[in-house]
Amino acid sequence: MPFLGVLVKRHNNGFDTTVYMKKTTIKLMLKWDSLIPTSYKKSSVTALVNRAIRICSKFDLLHDEFQQIRIMANFNGYSSNFVEEIINKKLNKSYKSKEIENQIQQKSDEYKNYKYIQLSYIDVPSYAYAKRLKSIIKQNDPTAHLRVIYQTTNQTQRYFSTKDNLNTSQKSG
Repeated sequence: MPFLGVLVKRHNNGFDTTVYMKKTTIKLMLKWDSLIPTSYKKSSVTALVNRAIRICSKFDLLHDEFQQIRIMANFNGYSSNFVEEIINKKLNKSYKSKEIENQIQQKSDEYKNYKYIQLSYIDVPSYAYAKRLKSIIKQNDPTAHLRVIYQTTNQTQRYFSTKDNLNTSQKSG
């Protein structure tokens, strides 16, 4: 019985849950070759892995879902090493003690002084510039943590109008 992206299967001992996808679902996601930050690509796979870990109630169901994620990622040009690294990292993290992890996170967040900066995304130079900025800020204020927000620049919109010119007879009012 599918319900909100979860497939619930009933059996004698209770219920099993796994990720539900419609029969019409296609294997498309962010393409590896697209000109977007690698962090976006990583996030697209991470979201699928996190969803599988949260929803699947048995290891064999989780394994099957990971296989589907691998197939989808491979179809969109992702390397198997990239996907395996994310799966391993997320599995290791999910099986750690949640209490200890939460306590450490709460203590570290109390002392962090977050600063945000928005940069244009221009592939590798953007990362190099952000890394250099972070090191300069860290030298001057060890408690500050710089978070970079990348923004794509679409130069063609500046030169072309998105609307057609209308005659006065075509205008309303």
